[in-house]
Amino acid sequence: GETPLVATLFHELAHQLLYVRGDTEFNEAFAMTVEQEGLARWLAQQQRPAELDGFLAQRRRQAEIAAIFGVARADLARVYASGLPAGELRERKRARLEQAGSELQAQARATGVASGYEAWVGAGLNNAHLAAVSSYQGCVPGFQRLLAEAGGDLRRFYAAARALGQERFAVFVDQIARRLAAGRGLARDVVDRIAPEGEINAEKGS
Repeated sequence: GETPLVATLFHELAHQLLYVRGDTEFNEAFAMTVEQEGLARWLAQQQRPAELDGFLAQRRRQAEIAAIFGVARADLARVYASGLPAGELRERKRARLEQAGSELQAQARATGVASGYEAWVGAGLNNAHLAAVSSYQGCVPGFQRLLAEAGGDLRRFYAAARALGQERFAVFVDQIARRLAAGRGLARDVVDRIAPEGEINAEKGS
C-alpha cells in the first residue's frame, strides 16, 4: 500500500531538513519522530481512522520494544563499569541479554504481534543489536516531548530541534578536538621515548 511509501517520504525529507554530522542517534530519532507525526496527520487528513488506529498501536509497540532494548543497554553499561571479574561479567552479560530476549517474546505474546526481532532473539541478542535499535529509537521519546512542548506546532518543533542539534554538534566537535589533542600528545610522548629531541631534528635535517 501507499502508507509505507508516505512514511518513507516523511523520514527522508526529515533528514534533508535537519542532519547533524556524526550523530546517528539524533538524526534517526528526529527523522522517526517526523515520520510518525507526519504519517499520523496524513492518515487523519485522509479520513482513514482504522489505519490511523493501527498506526498508533504500532507506534506504542515500537516504543515498548525500544524501551526493552534501551533498559538492557543501560543495565549492561553498568555491568561493564562494575569492575567485576571477566568470568562473572560474561555471565551477567549473557543473563541480561537472555532476559531482554524473553521480554521481547512476552511483549509479542501480550500484543499478539511479532516484534520483528525474532531472528535476533533466536540467534542470541548481542551488544550490536542493542546499539542498532537505540540508534533509531533511543532518542524518539525526547523528540516527542519536544513536539508536545511546541504544542504540536511543527515550525516551533523544527526550530527547537535545530537548536538542540547545534548544541549536540558543538559537543561532538569539542570531543573530536580533545581526542585529536590527546592523540597528538600521546604520539609526541611515544616519539620522545624512542629518540631524544636532538636526534629527531638531526634526522629531519639530513
